[in-house]
Amino acid sequence: MNLWGRLGISAVLVAAFSIMMTEVLQHKPFYELYRWAICAVLLAMGALFLIVGRLVNTRIRESREGDERVQAPFLLVNLEYWGLILTIFGIIVIFIAPYKKVEARAVAPTNAGPRSVATNAPIPKPVTFPALKLQGIVYKQDRSSALLNGRTYFVGNYVGEAKLVAISATNVVLEMQGQQRELVLDE
Repeated sequence: MNLWGRLGISAVLVAAFSIMMTEVLQHKPFYELYRWAICAVLLAMGALFLIVGRLVNTRIRESREGDERVQAPFLLVNLEYWGLILTIFGIIVIFIAPYKKVEARAVAPTNAGPRSVATNAPIPKPVTFPALKLQGIVYKQDRSSALLNGRTYFVGNYVGEAKLVAISATNVVLEMQGQQRELVLDE
């Protein structure tokens, strides 16, 4: 098998593994707890397969020396190849960070601060929202997401100190200290 065929198969395997890790396991508590263990196992298996595969391939080449019609073992059966691929998988696991859920907690109001004369209610301080640019929206009924300043956020995530409370097909609503701000997607 030529180099481009091997490279193509390798790229497909690495891409499939990366997609599986980010889409299936990234938001699971199991992945958050055992991420480094998964990485260590993949790296150890990769190193073992690489060493064993190299020894096996060397012995095969030595035993078949002089026979020109005998080819190298098929790529997907070659342990040396799988050692390299498993090592790459272990490295990929290092870079895929677990998805962390952020939960909002109610804060008890303080009695300090200026109050309205008419209602004796605290006067809200003006809130300064972070500088945000809405760059895109993926609108799904069950799990919409918004692209803000180059990062993807879901309802309930915090963007700085502001909480993303709603996503529609054309806009998002952020809430900070009881005040809301709407960002509209520019077309």
